[in-house]
Amino acid sequence: MRFVFVIIMLIVQTGASMPNGFQKPTRYDNFAVYKVYVTNPQQRNIINSLLKNTDLYNLWYNGQKEIHIMVNPKELQNFIRIVSREGWLTELLIPNVQALIDAGNKQP
Repeated sequence: MRFVFVIIMLIVQTGASMPNGFQKPTRYDNFAVYKVYVTNPQQRNIINSLLKNTDLYNLWYNGQKEIHIMVNPKELQNFIRIVSREGWLTELLIPNVQALIDAGNKQP
């Protein structure tokens, strides 16, 4: 009986120490990915300052002339306001990241 208890405790500890142990996976419903065409260092600096808030923005690609950035839906209006104010050329690449994940997880 004691052996069974030890095994159960090891399983629980292993699961708790794993990064995503018994947690629900993160979802990305309505997170959007935008391509931002970068034409000067000031634009890159503004984008880098946005990327410091990892709850709202996530870098997907960092090229010389373009940056792909995932935007949290809570921040979308502010992102669009910044893009408009700065006069940046952008392109919506993925309107809903979770829909793309779900489509990739479907079994044939």
